[in-house]
Amino acid sequence: MTPAAASILLCVLAQMPSPSPGPSVAAAAAQAVEPAIAGSDGQPHFRGALELSPQAYPAPDYFLLGTPILSFEAGNIFAVELGANLRLGVPSLTLRMEDWDELSDFGQVLRQLRVGEDGGVIQLSAGAFGGYTLGNGQLISRYSNRLNANYHPAGANLAFFIGPTRTELFASDVLGGRLFAGELAVDLGRTIGAGPEVHDRYHLALSVAHDFGRAGGVAPPLTLAWLELDAALLRAPKGQLSAYAGAGGRVQDDGSSLGATVGVAGEALPRGARLGGRLEARKQNSGFRQGMVGFDYELARFSAIGLSGVPLAEDRLPDTFSFYAELAAAVGGTDAATLEGEGLVASASAEYFTSGRTNVDASVQARVLNGRGAIGARFAAVGLGETPRYVMTVEARYRFMPSMYALASGGNLYLPRADGTLQRGVVAAIGVGADFAR
Repeated sequence: MTPAAASILLCVLAQMPSPSPGPSVAAAAAQAVEPAIAGSDGQPHFRGALELSPQAYPAPDYFLLGTPILSFEAGNIFAVELGANLRLGVPSLTLRMEDWDELSDFGQVLRQLRVGEDGGVIQLSAGAFGGYTLGNGQLISRYSNRLNANYHPAGANLAFFIGPTRTELFASDVLGGRLFAGELAVDLGRTIGAGPEVHDRYHLALSVAHDFGRAGGVAPPLTLAWLELDAALLRAPKGQLSAYAGAGGRVQDDGSSLGATVGVAGEALPRGARLGGRLEARKQNSGFRQGMVGFDYELARFSAIGLSGVPLAEDRLPDTFSFYAELAAAVGGTDAATLEGEGLVASASAEYFTSGRTNVDASVQARVLNGRGAIGARFAAVGLGETPRYVMTVEARYRFMPSMYALASGGNLYLPRADGTLQRGVVAAIGVGADFAR
């Protein structure tokens, strides 16, 4: 399994708002103003909703956006939410066909699926992913599968334990067969039959990832592999610290696209908060860099930086080092039964390359006004110092009646052109939602 000290990062990142354009920009913020249907009593719960918003997508094109939603939850072991963004052109009221022109786009009907409890033997999740990280993030880090504004896949993530091993499988698009990845981690202490004091302290993990490059636009394929060893340096009730080292690179490349990492990850649990972070020193060369499938990978697969660069799979770095830092925090709390309470979840990362390039990514979700309002935002930039590209999204919601809420969202988006370049646009919407729960 992954280092215990990294678990807080994965937990917090999983709660980050989705960075995809439109009303789903802050999916976590949306949940903050929905009726409490968590099913903590073990009984089944239903919710239905309809959201309507005039929307510029991308400006100056205008749409009436309707989003029907139906969800069902049974305790802590099963939840499913169905719905889709239906954009009707103004004034023609015809459906925007770019949202439904390939098989993968029908994946957007599945907004969320969850099977299994946290810490259980098997866990499955599916739908939109806004900040997925595999292991310690050396291959896939903070990845969003819906950043391409014309591509709306449903991804899936499956994790399970067998003896001393933990296996995790990931697909970015279950209908289109795009990006697949997996990690097999072995608890070395349990494998050699050591005593309980050594269990969950040392792990060896192998990760692989392959992008076929077909769905969501054609781009060059990419195959990656990584081997990593971690060790727990400190384990205490209020904090943990681990160290890790690994190496890997591109498969079926010229042999020079390799990299290595050494790092530390830690977490702390002060009163009323959860904090986590990691620091890494990285060495990379040519066509490989750590976290290659990152937050804006669905854009970088067409243009590594800027709007008209070479695809990421063809981008070549000089023989260089980089330094990476990531922080995550969850502060405060909420009362799911009464929709009262305030809280904040935030995460940020930055990587500086000695060749002069810098990438940053930051997310925040806040529940305010005694739990009746919520704000979610994300900012990311790649290629700072060379040819930068920015992604900015924000969404706010406020429940002004027991069964009605207001919503507003805005930001920028990118649409890949046939020649592989990116077209920049703006999205903005304001509207209302009505729902019921039982």
